Formats: sequence, structure tokens, C-alpha cells
Amino acid sequence: GHGQMPAKILEKIMADFLRGEIDCLVCTMIIESGLDIPNVNTLIVDEAERLGLSQMYQLRGRVGRSARQAWAYFFYSKHKRLTREASERLETIEEHTALGSGFKIALRDLQIRGAGNILGESQSGHIASIGFSLYMELLEEAVNKARHGGTTHERVDAAIEIPMTAYFPTCYIPEEETRVELYSRLARCSDTALLHEIREECEDRFGPLPYDSEGLFSISRMRILASRAGVKKITRVINHLRFEFGDNLLPDIGRLFNSGGEILRQIYFEPNDRNSVNLNLLRDTPEAVFADAESILQVLVQLKEEDAEKEVPLGTISTKVFRPAARKPPKRRKNTF
Repeated sequence: GHGQMPAKILEKIMADFLRGEIDCLVCTMIIESGLDIPNVNTLIVDEAERLGLSQMYQLRGRVGRSARQAWAYFFYSKHKRLTREASERLETIEEHTALGSGFKIALRDLQIRGAGNILGESQSGHIASIGFSLYMELLEEAVNKARHGGTTHERVDAAIEIPMTAYFPTCYIPEEETRVELYSRLARCSDTALLHEIREECEDRFGPLPYDSEGLFSISRMRILASRAGVKKITRVINHLRFEFGDNLLPDIGRLFNSGGEILRQIYFEPNDRNSVNLNLLRDTPEAVFADAESILQVLVQLKEEDAEKEVPLGTISTKVFRPAARKPPKRRKNTF
């Protein structure tokens, strides 16, 4: 019996099998559920490694539906190497044979397929391979996408390439495991308030931050602001900073110039470059460089938030592009004798 047979022929075969006129029925997964034949006491399943736990559980339920002792044999290919998931499924269906074991099998099936534990750090399956934090980020992005009707702002992972010493010295945090944990938390941090909490925790546990660790928090803060502003990369090039934007994320140039502030007068654009802006550095100390960069990023974040409130499409570029005025050639002076 199989699903490709005409209905009348299939009905006749099943009726003969039910009356006992046929002793052995060779069939496909068509008998997986919905059949109740008390006389059947033996089930033989070939290539069971291809089946899921729920399928095997349903097939096993086709036998043992009366007072007679029933047997279910699940065979797998002899010369085929089983995957870890297939082995776990076969072991599970072999272990849980008591009545009412369907709930335990369902829980085990969720663990094998990678449902994980959404309420804690204990994970299994696919979620364990990507990590709980990344899973929560992906979940948050999916929720925001659903709330905004499928339109969300592009998330930019900013890269900061500014020469500066930034790390936790061993004399400040001796335990290597603790240092690695803090590095990981700083790398995952996407909010300035949370960054401030991590800083307070470090000062409370280990004392005032050394100079090298101050730079680590400065870079983390700049990375967070750059991601919110849509800046893809910030690079120190001799005497200026270069802010590179992602595709279709260049801000309104006219509004950027008109936002006010002394620092904005140091901004200039390279010819034929519509994907980045440059900032002249008048002060060379690392603290001054980060302060100037943060001032620019805060203006960019403010512009982006205003566009979000007004529902301005991403990538809107002002039609008034301000370029440095071309230098006029000097007037030729007439020689007088």
C-alpha cells in the first residue's frame, strides 16, 4: 500500500488486511497515523535513520493496540554511517517504551533539533553553536522588523582604526578568565548606558581604571555611537579622521553643515567621494581626537534620529552638495615700462 495507488485498490487491500486475509502488509509512511488494527503485533521499519522522532513514535503506535505482545523493529542501513542526530533519535525511541512516554520524546526531539532554552544560558542544538547572546540579538532584530512592518534601519557594525593603547593590564585584572569575559561583554555591548554600568562594575571590583583601560572604554563608546550613526569605519590618517558610511547611509550634507558647532567647520569632503567625510584634527592628543570624533558622531546620531521620527527614507542625500570653491586663476598683470 502506498499513496500513489488508486483509492479503490488501496481500500480493498486495507480491508483484506484488516480481516486477516493478508498476513503481511508492505507499505510506505502512509500508515503513520490514523490506523487502528488490533491484530497487528509486529512492525518492521527499514532505513529508520531517515525518519524523525515523531514519525518513529507514530509508526510504533500502530502496533500493541490490544492485549497481545507487540514488537517494533527499526533497522538502519548497514554500510551507512549514521549522523549524531540520527543515532540520538534511535537511542531515544529505544529508551522510551513505557506508556505515556510521548511527552518525554517530544522534549528530547526539541533538544536534538535545537530549540534550546530561551530563558537561560543552558542551550542545546543549533542555538548552542551561535551562542545565547547572538541568538537574542537576532530575535530582537526579528521583533523590531515585525513591529515596523518589515522596514528597519540597517544595522552597521563599526570598525575603529585609531592607534591607541586599549586593554586591561594584568596588574589591574590578574585573572585571565575575568579579562576575557570583560572583553566579550564590551564587544557585545550596544548601548552607552550598559557600557557605563560595565565601567562602574570594573571600578567597583578592581579600583580606578588605568590609562590603558580608559582607551578601551573610549573605543567601545565610539563604536556604539558610530553604529547608531550609520558609520561603517573610522580611520586615523595622519592629521585627519575619515568617517566611512555604509551603502545608502550618507547623511544629508547640507543639514550636517548647518547643525552648528565649531567642530563642524573642520569637516571637508574629498572630490568624487560620496561615501565618506573627513575631519581635520587641530589637536593631536588621543583624548582630543576621541573628543572631536565623538562630537561629530553625536551630531550624526541626532540627524539620524530626526530622520527616523519624520520617517525619512534611508540614504536621502541633499541636493545641495557643498564642495570647496574652486580657486580662481590670478589675474594677469600688464607690464608697464
